[in-house]
Amino acid sequence: MALYSIVIPVYKSEKSLEIVHERISNVFDNVIGEPFELILVDDCSPDSSYDVIKKLIEKDKRVKG
Repeated sequence: MALYSIVIPVYKSEKSLEIVHERISNVFDNVIGEPFELILVDDCSPDSSYDVIKKLIEKDKRVKG
C-alpha cells in the first residue's frame, strides 16, 4: 500500500481549506482506499489561512502544515 503525499500551496485560502480537506479525505477514504498525507504550505498568506491549517492538523493527523 502506497502513501500518497498531496502538497498544496496556500495563499488567501482560509475559506476553501476545510472544503479541500473534506473532499480529498472523502476521495481517499471512500474511493481510492489508500493512505495519504495532506501537506499545506502557507505561502505568507495575509489572511487567517495558517489558523485554519492549525485547526485541520488538530482534527486530522494526516494533515501537515
